[in-house]
Amino acid sequence: MWLWMLIQMSSTKKSQKGKGYKAEGNTVITAIGKADERKGPLSAYWRLFRLGHGLMLSLAVFLAFAILGSFPLLHLLLLSLLSPLFIEMGAFALNDVYDVEADKLNGREERPLVNGEISVKAAWLLGWFFLVLGVLLAYPLGSTAFAIAAFFAFLAYLYDARLKNMPFLGNAFIALSMAVPFFFASAIVGAQNVELFLLGGIAFLLGLSREIVKDVEDVEGDVKARKAKTLPALVGKKNAIYLALTSFIAGLALALWLFMLELSSIVALITLVIVLGMLSYAAGILFFGKGLPQTLALYRKVTLWAFGLALLGLLMSRYLNVFVHI
Repeated sequence: MWLWMLIQMSSTKKSQKGKGYKAEGNTVITAIGKADERKGPLSAYWRLFRLGHGLMLSLAVFLAFAILGSFPLLHLLLLSLLSPLFIEMGAFALNDVYDVEADKLNGREERPLVNGEISVKAAWLLGWFFLVLGVLLAYPLGSTAFAIAAFFAFLAYLYDARLKNMPFLGNAFIALSMAVPFFFASAIVGAQNVELFLLGGIAFLLGLSREIVKDVEDVEGDVKARKAKTLPALVGKKNAIYLALTSFIAGLALALWLFMLELSSIVALITLVIVLGMLSYAAGILFFGKGLPQTLALYRKVTLWAFGLALLGLLMSRYLNVFVHI
């Protein structure tokens, strides 16, 4: 309770003070938009924690159990779903703390630390609270699962503080964090199979592509605010987009392989058609979008939703297995 009161007071103070932010040079970024103010505090925290990403990680863990045909006891299942969710929440909150100046320069007015909806202090407290809580919740899941959670929580902090400024290493870490839920689940139940490794590979390659594209979006602010040496800063935006497209195509190839193993399920077949359509659209956006900020942002949204739909489709195709093994 005391933590929540401190956060609320800190956030209120910040929102009263910060009606706008001035970047260096002639660029002035208007911080608080009326639309954001109408959304309320829940929307601000949703955007701070990127809860859509976190829920997808929990879904990935649940899907991995279904694919393996093995579920832990109910209380351990709950911890298995909450641990990656909380680690992701903490990592994203701390990420916004470290990125606040770059986000101002990049005009990220939707970010709650930029527009003053949440204070930097509140985000810092919440970030560490959820990061540590996520690791602690993994302790009853076994030594291997606990080690995976602790290692990735440490890497999440390292990414926020250092790795994001390095070419490719930061991208690779975020991509790996999208793949790790499948292996986290495997460690909990002590089983693995080919489909799980394929899912991990798809998550890594699509995640890598999305993160390179994000660096292209943010390159100007990243270089000015943090002197970051990200991939597009070193090789140029165009070449970085080509690298993102290469990673995307490799992920798409693995996705086709995975769904070929699931063609006996009509649900998986329907999901395959829809997801392929979405990914083809995303590839067109990336290839023909000319690197415009709005097209790059759309690419990231479409690929995220396509991956989420693929997870849901595969989970539904294993529907009977879920109820047999829980």
